[in-house]
This record gives sequence, C-alpha cells and structure tokens, in this order.
Amino acid sequence: MKKSDIFIICAAMFFLTGCPYSSDIQLGRPSAKAFDKAIIGNWIGIGCDQKNKADCGRMAIYRFNESEYYAEVTDIEYSGPNRNINIKTDRYRAFMTDIGVAGLLDAQELNISTDVPNKHFFVKTEIQKDNTLKLLYMSDEFAKTKFSNSEELAGYIIKNHAEPGFYESSQIFEREKNK
Repeated sequence: MKKSDIFIICAAMFFLTGCPYSSDIQLGRPSAKAFDKAIIGNWIGIGCDQKNKADCGRMAIYRFNESEYYAEVTDIEYSGPNRNINIKTDRYRAFMTDIGVAGLLDAQELNISTDVPNKHFFVKTEIQKDNTLKLLYMSDEFAKTKFSNSEELAGYIIKNHAEPGFYESSQIFEREKNK
C-alpha cells in the first residue's frame, strides 16, 4: 500500500495500528438520499501545532453533483536538516450509499495517469457535538474477507459496522473559520 493511500484515507493521520480495508468493488451506487451536506466545507486537522495552523493538514470537501463529493486533502511535511517543506495534495471521489449505515463514504483516489483506477476504501464520517468532523476507516484488521460483489460487501458492513475494531480512528478536523 502506498504511503499516499493511507494519508488520503485519514488525512494527516498520526499512528495507525492497521491499514484501511481496500476493495476492487464499489460499495453500491451513489445516493442523493444519503448525501450529507454537513461535511461540505474546509477543515483543518486537530492535533497539530495549534499556534501555527498553517502547518496543519487540511481537507476541503465539495459537492460534485447531487450524490457525489470531490475532496482534496493537503498535508505539509518538513524533512531533512534544513526542514525542507513538502506540500502534497491528494484528490478523491467519494459518495454515500443508501445501505443503512449513516455517514459511510465509499472513497476512491483520483488518478491523473492512465493507470488502473484506485481501489475503494470506506470511511465513516461523524459530526461531533463540538461541530468537529471525525473520520474513521474500515480496518483491514477486522475485515480480512474479499467480496465478489457489492451486495456481499454491503451485507458484511451492515452486519458488522457496530462491532468493536471494525473502524479505526483517524483524524479529527475542525471547520476552518472565515478570515
């Protein structure tokens, strides 16, 4: 798994205990009924240097059409003795399906090359009481099965999504305030 795949899913994650589950199978069809406008906006990662928010990872989520999102995740890394700056932006297509698991995104990194399309991964979005956005990803430590179609995958998620260890925590974001 590429380092960028992990970052894409969790947007500036800290330490992972497992990797995100990835699949060649799309979870289902995008649903306008399940679309959640609350996650649209500009978000800043919590847990970085709060005094210098310019160094924090950012995520921008846009409405692409009636049932899909377009997301950009930007990370700033400092490397080497001279603290060289590396700014990286990954782009995603994401959508919610109407399988009965609220806030579950099927996400796929957008490629600008002619490579084979990237795998699907599944991210649960939760708006917290303090209006932060918590992202959790379906763990490959829990789901070790490969599925042959989207119905099997959806059935497995519906049956197991509330089980401990099904999701692993990633980043929490706060909504970026207008200047």
